[in-house]
This record gives sequence, structure tokens and C-alpha cells, in this order.
Amino acid sequence: MFAPMTFIVTIGMIVSVFAAVAILIRAFGQSDAGHRKQLSNDRRECHKCYRRNKKRAKFCAHCGEKLK
Repeated sequence: MFAPMTFIVTIGMIVSVFAAVAILIRAFGQSDAGHRKQLSNDRRECHKCYRRNKKRAKFCAHCGEKLK
């Protein structure tokens, strides 16, 4: 009776480890150069958090930093 339950728990743990690794690779695996994409003319990029903002924005909508 415990063998099928142990198998299911083991598979669940393996899946969760793979999910955690995928999240970490996505969060920390890219360099800044790869993270920053070429912006179109209607967007500005925040120099602090690298989020895209509207061209006419004076402050970043995400972190509040003044845009240059």
C-alpha cells in the first residue's frame, strides 16, 4: 500500500525541484545584456529596474525612479 504513495511523493518532489531550478535559471541565468531588449520608439527603459515605460513618462511606473 505504501509503495504507490511513496512513488507519487517522489515524483512530486522531483517535479518541484525541476520547477525551482527553472525559476532560478530564469531569474538569475541571464546577463543584463540579454535581459535588456531593444526598445521601440514609443517606449523608454528605466535605468534602475529596466522596465519599459511610456515615452512621455517622467518617472518609472514600477519603481518610481526619474527617467532620463
